[in-house]
Amino acid sequence: MEEYLNGLFKSFWSYIRATPDSKQWWLMVVTVMSVWIVAFILSKGAKSSIFVTREFKILQRLIVAAIIVQTLLVGYFSYQWRKGEIYLTDNEKLVHLGCLLLCIVLQLAWTTKLGKTFSQEKKLGAINTSFTKSMDEEKTRVARLGFNRLRLASALPLAGLLFTLLPTKSNLVAFLLDNSSSMEEHLENGKQVLRNSVHEMGDNVDIVLSLFTETKTPKEDIGQILASTDYTSLNGNHILLDKKEGANMYLDTISATTIKTPLIESIWSTYLFLSTTESYNSQPYNSRNLVLVTDGKESYVKNYTDDFLCTIPAFSDYFGQNISIINLDPDEITNTFFSYAESTCGYVIYQGESQDNYVRSINEILNDVSNDKYFPVWILILSILGSVVTLLIQSKRA
Repeated sequence: MEEYLNGLFKSFWSYIRATPDSKQWWLMVVTVMSVWIVAFILSKGAKSSIFVTREFKILQRLIVAAIIVQTLLVGYFSYQWRKGEIYLTDNEKLVHLGCLLLCIVLQLAWTTKLGKTFSQEKKLGAINTSFTKSMDEEKTRVARLGFNRLRLASALPLAGLLFTLLPTKSNLVAFLLDNSSSMEEHLENGKQVLRNSVHEMGDNVDIVLSLFTETKTPKEDIGQILASTDYTSLNGNHILLDKKEGANMYLDTISATTIKTPLIESIWSTYLFLSTTESYNSQPYNSRNLVLVTDGKESYVKNYTDDFLCTIPAFSDYFGQNISIINLDPDEITNTFFSYAESTCGYVIYQGESQDNYVRSINEILNDVSNDKYFPVWILILSILGSVVTLLIQSKRA
């Protein structure tokens, strides 16, 4: 629990630090204007009646307008969080929470004012006509009933959080973890970062882990590799990590192999596995991502040609530019594989020689498919606080 609370408050500070980069400050102004516009529309025709004054009706509609706008904002922000498109960074999160807070403040202010109209000087329903005692009691009862209903309606924005449950398109993330003999000193760090990454990714992410295998002799000819259409004929072992608990247990079993590094062969094997397996090929993924974690010691492919991974249209179309490489050995940055990957294909190579660099790189790579699990919690906290404080506001006795 303590760890979760620490993460919750750290997330809020990250929203604050990212706020200067926000381009949606205008939304706070639009929020206030929207409340007044909705209130104006609702107030059309608000007239005094035998039970309540026009002032009561206007305040009532102002409160209802604030609740309506807040509910729409909660629903919209929750839906966008679920889609994972506008929240790829923390830039707009504090601004959006501020919009909700504005609605809550307006709602509380008007509810408080409405409660004060029950005083003797502004008794609800008072009109310049004499009433019997029973009629006075009835109009007060009706006014109080309307006041209490408004307080209960303050919980309506919580319904907007249901949008976080809507189904969305899944994302695919394929990790190729280099478990060759040269990776032995880096492997534990790699496994730990992958554990954290799997934990942070949302439920709408399919995770595939690929490794080198000792059961197949790696190929040396790149043309022979790229001509293969059957992943089972290539070096590479692929598994779907369908549960976070299962992912952790599987990662615990990984150890370094005695072979060197059939890097390109295993990348091509991973692509063939995903593109020819029905459950992945037929899935309308929002994005497909390949993350390669390696020290780059490519020892088997010796005869590089102008043909490289990105020059194969089918491969390029499948992953697009969503291919990232984490280099664990800075001394290998100039080797042939990295040179082709960077200069020919434009793949981004991240540095992961230290634990901090490794974590920073993997977080940046997976930012597009990692849900900020704390943002909807902050929406929930604000909505609950607004509702609870509203319920605590009492009408003053006449």
